[in-house]
Formats: sequence, structure tokens, C-alpha cells
Amino acid sequence: MLRFELPPPSADKPNIARRTWTAIRTWFNRGDLPIYRELGPEGGRGYQEVARSLEGQNSSMVRVNERGAVIVSVAVPVQHFRAVRGALMLTTQGDDIDQMVGAERWAILKIGGVASAVMIVLFAVAGEHDRRPGAAARRRRRARPPPHSDPREISRFHARRDEIGHLSARYAT
Repeated sequence: MLRFELPPPSADKPNIARRTWTAIRTWFNRGDLPIYRELGPEGGRGYQEVARSLEGQNSSMVRVNERGAVIVSVAVPVQHFRAVRGALMLTTQGDDIDQMVGAERWAILKIGGVASAVMIVLFAVAGEHDRRPGAAARRRRRARPPPHSDPREISRFHARRDEIGHLSARYAT
């Protein structure tokens, strides 16, 4: 097994907001996923997927690290004439999958926001059309009728091809 040592992560300690966000994300992402731990150069057999691949099977596993990032690992057997000589295990980097999922979620939120804005504008435009006749009816009801008004006067609107015409034809006496 070849192993390349990477430089250590930065020693900067995250602030309280970052630690809180990591704890929340870990809690939501964790579910029933096991924790990923580095086992060192000689601990390869400690990973379930490596143990299975040493038996000749392809295997994969999904885990979360201590920061709450999802890590996917895949192990395949290294064979020579059907004899398993070793195993090759590949893992994703800590935040790769989370960044991709986050980008897709952000895109969905943007699309939802645009759709909501369009719906609000359409409802406002359609609502204005419906509000005008209602406001006119309320003004008419509050106003004192002139002494010469006749309730049958409404029948003159029966030729209209909208709600007012329908109502005037229905309630004309």
C-alpha cells in the first residue's frame, strides 16, 4: 500500500459560529453513518471495505468525519491470476460531497425563490382585477341611494359578458 503524507491541516481553531454550524451539520448528516477515523499506515485491514476487498469483493462505505463531512470510500482487490495480492482503497476528501450537495441545494432554493416571486406578482396582478368591482360595490352599499334610484336599475348591466353582467341578469327583477 502506497501512502502519501499530506501536510497537517491549519492549526487555526474555528470560532464559535463555525463550531456550532459544524455540530448542527454533523447532527443532521450523521444519521446512522459510522465515524471515519484514520487508522494509520498499518491499519488498512481495520476498514470493512478493505477487509472485504482482500476476500476478492469490491466494497464501498459511507462515513462522516469528526467535522460532519460525508466521506465515501471504495476498496477493490488487487489481483494477479485470480489471487488477491492486496487492496486499493480510495476516499473522497472531507468536504467534496458536501460542497456539491450544498451547491445543488442552493440552486434549488434560487429556482424556488424565482418561482415564488413570479407567483406573488401574478397573484397581485390578478387580485387587482378582482378588487376593483368589490371596492365599487362596497362604495355603492355605503352611499345613500339618491331619492330617484330604483333597485331595478341594475338590470341595465345584463349585456356585459363578465361577473357584473351575470349578477345583474340573476338579480334583476
